[in-house]
Amino acid sequence: MAWVLILVAAVAVFSGYGITKRLLAPSLMLDMHLWSVWFFIALLAFHIFVTSVVKPFPWRYSLRKIWRRQGDSRSWLRVLHRLSGLAVLATALLVIISGLDWYNFGFGEALPFHQHLRYDIYLAISAIVHVGISVKLALMKKPLLSKRIGAALANVSIVAIAIFALFLVTYADSPRASGGSGLPGEDTTPTELAQVGVGSEEFVFDPTQVDTARPDLFNPGYFSMFDVLVHLDRQSEIDLEYHFDDSMNTHVIDSINGEPYWWYAAYYDGGWSENNVFRMDHYPWKDGTTLKFFDVKRSHLEDIYSTFREEVTRRNDTGGRLVIPSIIIKGRTFTKEFENVEVTAHNLRGDTLREDVVTALDVILSLGDQGKIDHELQWYESIGTADIVKSYWVESIDGDNAHGRCGFVYEAGSLGFTGFAGNHIHLPTDVRILNSPEYVKFFWICI
Repeated sequence: MAWVLILVAAVAVFSGYGITKRLLAPSLMLDMHLWSVWFFIALLAFHIFVTSVVKPFPWRYSLRKIWRRQGDSRSWLRVLHRLSGLAVLATALLVIISGLDWYNFGFGEALPFHQHLRYDIYLAISAIVHVGISVKLALMKKPLLSKRIGAALANVSIVAIAIFALFLVTYADSPRASGGSGLPGEDTTPTELAQVGVGSEEFVFDPTQVDTARPDLFNPGYFSMFDVLVHLDRQSEIDLEYHFDDSMNTHVIDSINGEPYWWYAAYYDGGWSENNVFRMDHYPWKDGTTLKFFDVKRSHLEDIYSTFREEVTRRNDTGGRLVIPSIIIKGRTFTKEFENVEVTAHNLRGDTLREDVVTALDVILSLGDQGKIDHELQWYESIGTADIVKSYWVESIDGDNAHGRCGFVYEAGSLGFTGFAGNHIHLPTDVRILNSPEYVKFFWICI
């Protein structure tokens, strides 16, 4: 039963890190994590009952034996095994109780959910030590097996595997944190030499030499992912054919090197590749960006383009005003929904974007102007492993304050591409330009 418990614990830890590190599909990782955690809790309770009630450990006898120097190495290991087991139990209880705050069970003030992500490293370390000693004790009960393996080799192997496991969990446990100055830095213009993939080819370019094809959106010195292609074409690195489509308010690639139907994937420093249905001439470039253009099916492009046309039509129907049909805010302690909200520009990113360009952050600011929510913003130069952020983030909405690795994220676009189908991309709200999305959703998450 103890070994089954360790196996289930390993699945729980792996799936937990899988959620934060996006190892597999988020929904699969979440389901795996929740099921394995509840199974772990049940097995742990049974394990505690057996080892404490059915077959309790002789603490007084073992400690007296060691105190009188009558104990051998096995006596010491048994005591250390129980002490490490108590450490596992203590940290497991902290992880479990703080984890229950995910369900709003009322432990928020004493053990908030973000502590669940802090205590897990201590649980993992305690479990690794406990398992290492368990393996050693198991081998000592099998003298023939120990003799066949060799005591020295067995000891070295156990220690080496334990150290490697400790290194893995320590390395994987990186905080969300960062610090913010509260104000934008003096200069956010891209300056570093950069690389871009186009099909199977890779190109290096100088961002300071790139001009924008959307001077209506970007200030001088700033440009979009699409502008990188235009720059490569002007440098005769590729043969690009394109046009501007008023019905979609975006540039459309006709062909690259004679091949039609291209789309792109982009992410900033500290990010990862993700599905994307955001206009490529709206997506700002910044230092640390990873960018790749690739060929796709025509039907996929048509699905994306149809949402662009719907947005332009929706905005034309409101006389050029940006009126969002549905805005949903799911905080940690509340859910609010708003219909047909007019959103206006607040020009918070006047360094990058032209005046009166509306962004996703303006949704929160406009709701605040209309007295529908209270909010707080915070400027971040960096966040965790992302050294280059340089953006405003929503720190608080109606009293739900970001803390640790918990806070608000968002998505916006067409209902046909909700979530990771394309609307939920890691583009900061203050530079995500809006045309007229079908919905905008802010929601609370811990990573």
